[in-house]
Amino acid sequence: GKNYLKQFRVSPDSFVQNALQLAFWRDQGGRVTATYETGTTRAFHHGRTECIRPLSSASREMVELFDPDSGASQHERHAALLASFKAHGAYLRRACVGMGIDRHLLAMRVLAMTAQHKDPINASEIPALFTDPIFEKMNTFELSTSAMPVTYYNDFLGFGAPFPFSYGCCYTMASDRCCMTITGNAACEGKNVDRFRGHVEKAMRDMVKVLRDGGTEEHKAKL
Repeated sequence: GKNYLKQFRVSPDSFVQNALQLAFWRDQGGRVTATYETGTTRAFHHGRTECIRPLSSASREMVELFDPDSGASQHERHAALLASFKAHGAYLRRACVGMGIDRHLLAMRVLAMTAQHKDPINASEIPALFTDPIFEKMNTFELSTSAMPVTYYNDFLGFGAPFPFSYGCCYTMASDRCCMTITGNAACEGKNVDRFRGHVEKAMRDMVKVLRDGGTEEHKAKL
């Protein structure tokens, strides 16, 4: 829970998000995916949400170093984990003050589609960006996540996986525990909720061990 993580001075949300990245990497045989995390823009009038993207170059390096075959030391994994925490925190802060990319791109796409619908002859073509395979891939979220603040931790929380081939992960970090509901499509052969849950649990344990042991190694190296 949050109280335990305080000793490492890490964000509980960044901890969970990086655990999900590591779990997905292991669950899917060594690959990553575009990841959606709900961010709030309630600081603005009529503000609602923005997409936080936990997948980053830093998180990719982190999950690779956690592979037993990488030959990485606990110190190297510790440094990569802290760098991934930092990258996630920076994107989260930008997204919540209106500096994310997804709502901006959504508005541009809707305007282009609306113009074509109103005047299909004279309207400009929809920009190639929105039909580019890379754009489609970056918006195919096999991992959709959201933190849910609750006060009564015996309540169930969760949402359905947004795509037939994705995992939906709704979680809350209490003072002494992390509660998470994982959903998926039983018909999807490449995904298995029970298997993924096991990977999430192991990822969290492995990360705690690295935070504990890697920090000790770093301290010894400085001495």
